[in-house]
Amino acid sequence: MIDSHGHLNFHTFTESYGDIIERAKAAGVHAIVVPSTQLESSQQALKIAREYPDYAFPAVGQHPTHVEKHPFDIAAYRTLAEDPRVVAIGEIGLDAHRDEAKATLAAQKVMLQAQLDLAVELDKPVIIHCRNAYQELLKMFGAMPKVPRGVLHCFAPVEGAGYAEAMTAQEVADAFVALGFYISFAGIITYPKNGALRDVAAQLPLDRILTETDAPFLSPQKRRSEPNEPAFMVDTVTEIARARGVPFATIATATEANARALFNLPTA
Repeated sequence: MIDSHGHLNFHTFTESYGDIIERAKAAGVHAIVVPSTQLESSQQALKIAREYPDYAFPAVGQHPTHVEKHPFDIAAYRTLAEDPRVVAIGEIGLDAHRDEAKATLAAQKVMLQAQLDLAVELDKPVIIHCRNAYQELLKMFGAMPKVPRGVLHCFAPVEGAGYAEAMTAQEVADAFVALGFYISFAGIITYPKNGALRDVAAQLPLDRILTETDAPFLSPQKRRSEPNEPAFMVDTVTEIARARGVPFATIATATEANARALFNLPTA
């Protein structure tokens, strides 16, 4: 297994990411992609990668909800992204989930476009965050002469909400797969109410699926009282295997191969 999205660089794990990594290894997680949300966490992701080469792989970028919380300096991100350890630009995207986020959507688009262009320039994949703005995001991709490869992380479209009202979960997934994207499932696929996500996971081509924790957020159902961590990805892989009616090893092996291909990670 590979955790394609675990925020070891967040303050929650400042004193404990070494222990978190050891527990992940014991659980069968063979690598962790460490995405960022602003410059400080981008720098911390690189620090962790230096300490754990060939296990922790950093991504750098500015999250859409940080568009007004932190200055956006594309030159600084370019400098970080040029480091050969950096495997992706992310997490980046659009967020119109709350009214305060909707108010910044125009500024989010400007920031996102600069980071998408950087990904194309450096030939690195993108890790996309999107909440209630799938149609807006698809319009942006449709206007680009070249769309970077990437993953739609923590797949969880809410049908009938905001900008997503005209698209079902399956339609969102299909649209991004058609662009060459992977779809990544997190612990929320284990929540009883999320049958639509399990249906999508059952229908997608296996070579387009990734798995993640989004640690320290979104712990799987039986661990919801605990901060999430990469070792808990076993629960997500188990749920996808159940939805598809295949052995655990089938999903673990396929999603690991997919993550290695997308992020150009070394073979195990």
